[in-house]
Amino acid sequence: MPTTRRSTGGARARPGPNKGQSTISFSNKVSKPVPRQELKKAAVTKGDRIVSHNKKEEEVPEAVEIEVEPEVEQPEPKVEVPEKTEAQIRAEKTTDAQINKYWRNIEAERIAKRVFNADIVRLLSMEDMWKSRRKPEPLDYAALMGKAAEALASKEEILRDDQRVWSLEENLAVFNDSLDRLSKRLLELKAAHQNASGPEPVITFDKDDEDTLDFVAAAANIRSSIFGIDGKSRFDIKEMAGNIIPAIATTSARSTGYPCVGIQRMRRWERANKLGLNPPIEVLAVLLKEQKEGSQSERAHMDAILNSTAVGST
Repeated sequence: MPTTRRSTGGARARPGPNKGQSTISFSNKVSKPVPRQELKKAAVTKGDRIVSHNKKEEEVPEAVEIEVEPEVEQPEPKVEVPEKTEAQIRAEKTTDAQINKYWRNIEAERIAKRVFNADIVRLLSMEDMWKSRRKPEPLDYAALMGKAAEALASKEEILRDDQRVWSLEENLAVFNDSLDRLSKRLLELKAAHQNASGPEPVITFDKDDEDTLDFVAAAANIRSSIFGIDGKSRFDIKEMAGNIIPAIATTSARSTGYPCVGIQRMRRWERANKLGLNPPIEVLAVLLKEQKEGSQSERAHMDAILNSTAVGST
């Protein structure tokens, strides 16, 4: 649309050389002129779009009915459980105590091989050390265990006889038994200390602790046999390891033990009296007095009477 020109009163009022000049107004929209051919093309295209849209609405496919067969539940396939083997049955019957005992034996074998074999082989590799001294002999743990079957069966009798020097097989039996006892104790200590704070519990040597003393005595004797040193009895090792001085009978020991002898004599006199053997009343008088008041001859005569066949002895 072409622009229009108009004249305004304000223009006439303004001072200037061109009073009454026309101005251009932009109040109406200004657009480019479009050729007629393009307008026709746009109208035809728009009409085609409308027609095609209407065709799409008309072409609606009919609903197809499909018969759906009901699902049939399939039975679950049976899983065949294989039969247990004899080894599996035996393993299920194995108790925790048997399992723990097995691993303790494995641990004992591992320690024995390391201390009595591997360490000795390492020392033998130092040839200069053995030029002027006897070479140690490493311990064959498997072969020695085969010979120690009898000692393992009678380990309780071995432990009772602590005055005798044990053989190598007996020392090995005591070593395994004491290590087993110490392992059980350590597991119990760790279980009790599980929720507590502080360092982990350990077992220290004590001369009055039977388990630690048996372990030290057996290990020391086995080590001594490897180096060709004579073994010691459990009692002797207790003295050396515990730094014990054997007690000597003193006057105090004798004076403490003598009243016990007097009590036994009094019981013997009463027994003889009940049996109607008529023991001398003088003997009872001596027993009732303090020991210091009776002379040595009286006590000797009293012992002779009580030890006679007429009174009887127990």
